[in-house]
Formats: sequence, structure tokens, C-alpha cells
Amino acid sequence: MAEPIDEHEPPPIFRAQAVAHHRRGREKKTGPPELPPPPLRPLWFLLGTLAAALALGAALVPVTVYRQGDAVAVAGADASMPAEPVVLVVVLSSGAARPPDGAEVILRDGARGRVIHQADGLSRAALTARFGIPVAGDPPEPATAAVVRPDTGTVRPGDRYRAWIEAGTVPLLTRLTGRADE
Repeated sequence: MAEPIDEHEPPPIFRAQAVAHHRRGREKKTGPPELPPPPLRPLWFLLGTLAAALALGAALVPVTVYRQGDAVAVAGADASMPAEPVVLVVVLSSGAARPPDGAEVILRDGARGRVIHQADGLSRAALTARFGIPVAGDPPEPATAAVVRPDTGTVRPGDRYRAWIEAGTVPLLTRLTGRADE
């Protein structure tokens, strides 16, 4: 039997089943998302633990720190190293960490060498007197002078270079936060 149609009320545009389904969906309680099924929980825990371990390990990895200085090539006899034909004297400020003997030195042109001797607390006059370095520009005072034996590359007495000298290592996290002495 058909329902009487009220002429003043428009007919519904949705089926009665669709409206009921829509109302049931809105009546469901909304809460936090459900946890993954129990078999996946250990895998998520393992993944989180692995990520934390990798982050911690990467933060503690030692990274080499270099200090920048000016290098002058001098005859070995002028630097009190008569056994060496030519050595580099790298002038650094005395304020930062002192590079260890045997530290690697890299020149701008790609030449490399190793520190064989150091002198600390030198004035500009002492640099000239002790190593025969003509003082040009504004070298730091007091200065540390590192005598370097060149291993690779060609250096000639009197040449000037920009040099990076190994000053030690710091943890990667310290380096990333900018707290490392450069």
C-alpha cells in the first residue's frame, strides 16, 4: 500500500536506507586511533629502538677539526731543521687548541704534510728571528708556529699558502651545534 503523499512536503531526495546508514556512522564514538594489531607492535618497537640507536651513534661519531692558518715555506736550515731541504711554518693564534705532533696539514693547492715541531707563545719579532719569516699583514700575537714536513706537492722557499691543520676530534653532535673550536 502506498503512503499518502502530502502535497505540502517535498519528497525525500535520498533513500531511507542511505539516511539510516549515514546516521549510524555519525553515532559511532570518535576516539584516538586504534593501536596496530599485536603482531606488529614488536616490529614498531624494534624500528623505534633502531632509529634511536642510529641517532645516538651518529651524534657520538668523532669528526676531525681543522684550524686555519698561514703557511710560509722556508729552507730547513732557517727553521733549525738542517736535515730538511724545505719546511712549512704554519702560523696559528695561540688561543685555540694546539695541534699534536704528527697532525696532518693540508694546503690550498692540495699539498699535504705532517707537523714535526711546534713553538708556542711567539711574538712577530720572534717569528722573524727564529724562522726567518718576513712578517707581512697582521699575524696573531702571541702565535703558535707549527713546523711541517711536506709529504706531497711542490713547495719553494718564500711561497705563502693558506693551510688547514688537524687540531683533534670532537663528537659529531658538538660539531653540528657549532660549539666546536675551529
